[in-house]
Amino acid sequence: MPWYVACFWIVSALLVLAAWLRGEWPERVIATTLFVGVVLTRLVRSPLAIRYHQLEWRILVLDLITFAIFVLVAVRSDRRWPLFAAALMVPSLLAHLGHLINPGFHADGYSIAGLTTYLLLPVIAGGIWRTARRSRAASACERGSAPAS
Repeated sequence: MPWYVACFWIVSALLVLAAWLRGEWPERVIATTLFVGVVLTRLVRSPLAIRYHQLEWRILVLDLITFAIFVLVAVRSDRRWPLFAAALMVPSLLAHLGHLINPGFHADGYSIAGLTTYLLLPVIAGGIWRTARRSRAASACERGSAPAS
């Protein structure tokens, strides 16, 4: 496993933990959905010899479910970052569409589209950080002291 993939797994697992410890429902849902989606993608993808040389229907379904959950969280929450998370799923969906339209679509297209998954990590981390910061500020206001900057 390449070092950047190992880092992705470690950081995404830590983000799930942080979301459950410091986040609220939007952070928990999105961090957990991403992690579960990545695990399931590893389980349902085609064997290496034929991987991404045909439309990956099972991965497409997982990506659509993940995108739908991200959009639902974006619509129901009072935060903006879930919308960015949903937007970062679009390249993956477009890669599937490209393969559906042109079966000769190169496997590198899937790889490049998958890179946006790495960009989800700082977006989720920022959402958790902002929620924790907002929570600390609210606690400080309830105690009657000024929030720390």
